[in-house]
Amino acid sequence: MNTVLLGYECEYLQRTRGKVDGCATFYKKDKFRLEEARQVHYYQEGSSLTNRDNVGLILRLSPNSGQQGFCVANTHLLYNPKRGDIKLLQLVKLMAELDHMVPNFQSNPVILCGDFNARPHSFMYKFISQGYLRYHGLQLEDISAQRHGGGRKFLDIGLIPSNLTISDQCRYLEDHHVEMLRRSPVLRGQFHSYQSSPYHHFHYPQVSQNSGFLWHKFHMVSTYKHFIERTGEPEVTTQSNAADSSVVDYVFYSVDGRESKSRRGNFNNRNVIEGRIKLLGRLGLLSQREIKSAGNLPNFQNPSDHMPLLVKFLLT
Repeated sequence: MNTVLLGYECEYLQRTRGKVDGCATFYKKDKFRLEEARQVHYYQEGSSLTNRDNVGLILRLSPNSGQQGFCVANTHLLYNPKRGDIKLLQLVKLMAELDHMVPNFQSNPVILCGDFNARPHSFMYKFISQGYLRYHGLQLEDISAQRHGGGRKFLDIGLIPSNLTISDQCRYLEDHHVEMLRRSPVLRGQFHSYQSSPYHHFHYPQVSQNSGFLWHKFHMVSTYKHFIERTGEPEVTTQSNAADSSVVDYVFYSVDGRESKSRRGNFNNRNVIEGRIKLLGRLGLLSQREIKSAGNLPNFQNPSDHMPLLVKFLLT
């Protein structure tokens, strides 16, 4: 298929160290122009937590109509269910890159999508949806919730290695912050008000590293509800075998505010205040039962072990 003839431009980032796959984002050139493309390489020498070849890609696009632009972030995080620490750190770096590109997400909204290799009731999902996470003491396999049992390794407060100049607030550290952290690994007494939604306020340090907590500034909402409204069954986005179907692929978008609730590991958003991006619709997914009746994945109708996610937005 010739994407140029179809009117699309493409930005592609190959995984590091010669891997043949990667991340690609396509956009219609008659509707959008590319302002900036930021490549996110999770591989970095110096730590066993940063030696994987996964990548991410962030595009800042502006409509040709003259409207203010927005960002689209696309990634494929590490699969290994036993290494939730690596996945979480990759997510922290992606959020830091987004923070660098998007000073104000209300005027420059964000669409965040990809294969996160984490389930909807996982701690990684909680971090994206609620904007904060206490990770100290979490069992590594529980972080992405792709597998349970057998693992007894826990995450300590040393999540962010010294070769990454990123704070617990998912921001790149400036030189004076690095010096401050060198003197005191966790800064105390420097707090300011943080509003995760119009309904919740709490405080967090302006800058810290390896405090056991993580924060990010974006108010992210999933475009999918992770259950099928017509049947009440869980949605499925991927199937590794006939007995293992789950959701690991997502399309999130930033909103001006939301109330994020969790109950028994299930997350939902209420009182969502949408900003410049408004959700109009989405392509429905299937349940494990329905996929099994179609012959499991992949099949002739869907030649992949992942289902496509299709979302329609209005940009104002």
